[in-house]
Amino acid sequence: MSWNPFRNIGLKLAAFGLAVLLWVTISGQRVERNVLVQLQFRNVPPTLDLASDTPRTVDVRVSGAAGLISALEPYQVVATIDLTDTRPGVRVFPLTNEQISVPLGVEVKSVDPPTISLALERSGTARVPVKPTIDGDPAPGFEVGTVTCQPGMVAVVGPESHLVDLPTAITERISIEGATATLVETVSLGLSDPAVRLQQAQTARVTIQIVPAPVARVSDLPVTFRHTPAGRRVMANPSAVSVSVRGTPAVLSALGRSLQPYVDLAGLRPGRHTVQVRIDPPEGLAIDGVTPANVLVSIQ
Repeated sequence: MSWNPFRNIGLKLAAFGLAVLLWVTISGQRVERNVLVQLQFRNVPPTLDLASDTPRTVDVRVSGAAGLISALEPYQVVATIDLTDTRPGVRVFPLTNEQISVPLGVEVKSVDPPTISLALERSGTARVPVKPTIDGDPAPGFEVGTVTCQPGMVAVVGPESHLVDLPTAITERISIEGATATLVETVSLGLSDPAVRLQQAQTARVTIQIVPAPVARVSDLPVTFRHTPAGRRVMANPSAVSVSVRGTPAVLSALGRSLQPYVDLAGLRPGRHTVQVRIDPPEGLAIDGVTPANVLVSIQ
């Protein structure tokens, strides 16, 4: 039997009409919802600053058609306090429904809290040092040398009480993981104290020198053997070597006898062979050289 889109057309139209009616009925119902919104301040006197513990959000209960309220985004609701002619000190400001801006068709039912207590201080300026933020470690055998930053000082603005102990301007994180050469990065700046801000947004050029670490020489390290043929006697001439290693002073001081020179005898037949001396360096060390680099191995 072929499909006929007009078969039972009356029933289909009735079902469609009922669906539309149901949607209109449901979406037109009034519902309420709480929205956590950002608190905004306008007309802040240029000589004053808000304390760091100033509340930044308020809870607003709104009402409206179900479809409108379900699609409402927090950024569409704005709570504003006007600080025109405000003086230094702790001040209490009412927060009424009329101070909440909402889209057309949405009604503000309540605001929590209904009052906001603000501490305002006189604003000050200061010059503070810039501290680069460095992550990671250079490659084994290298270390961080001189670190320079341009500019080395920046101007900041904030409440006077927060400028008594000067905050620090810090850079974005700069990774030096595995570095073997000097790094130069231009990065953004932030501040360690959220109550203080840069007088103007700016970047800093940071130069991090990556230099070879100090060299230490370890003598008379016995040569060991790996993959010795079964039942064979092996000798090396010379039987000990000297090793030069590079690493940070802390790593070198803990070096001890952790260096183990060895020769790999895999695949070698009885007789005499000149074999390269190898070393698997411990973490944080780089092998600068082995003396002698080769030994004469006798397999009997």
